[in-house]
Amino acid sequence: MKTKRLALYSMLVVASLAFSYFETFIPTSALLPGFKLGLANLIILLLLSHDDIKGAFAVNATRIALASLLFGTPLSFLFSLLGGTLSTAIMFFAKRIKDVSYFGIGVLGGVAHNIGQLIMAVITFKTFSVLTLTPWLTLLGALCGAATGFIALLLTKNKHINKLFIK
Repeated sequence: MKTKRLALYSMLVVASLAFSYFETFIPTSALLPGFKLGLANLIILLLLSHDDIKGAFAVNATRIALASLLFGTPLSFLFSLLGGTLSTAIMFFAKRIKDVSYFGIGVLGGVAHNIGQLIMAVITFKTFSVLTLTPWLTLLGALCGAATGFIALLLTKNKHINKLFIK
């Protein structure tokens, strides 16, 4: 891997980790168990906007592992890993569809992340009763994903940010 690319990925891991840490201070779990704003998805959207799927998965997995070690639990690692992997995959495929905007990609990513976490909850707790949270997590995931997609759209129009991603 080239040094410039490694430095970029390192910066993006730190930025996404900072977003994850910031989210620990926002009491969103009081609204709904396991709910977070998903600010780190902004970094993944930026990578996907430059067609860097390997970087998106690598940065996301590294961020999830570090966040779990620093301010999470082994269980939060599993939930985040499945949610983050599903979200990144869905956003990657959505980006490939011609008429899907960043707004739409963000919505799909937010919803996919929550669906992944619900799947992990069913597996972990061996009950389908957690699925009663589905409508609320879908709504909140869509709203937060829409906001993330909108911010990503604004950032992708910034020439200084785009310079970072040139290979």
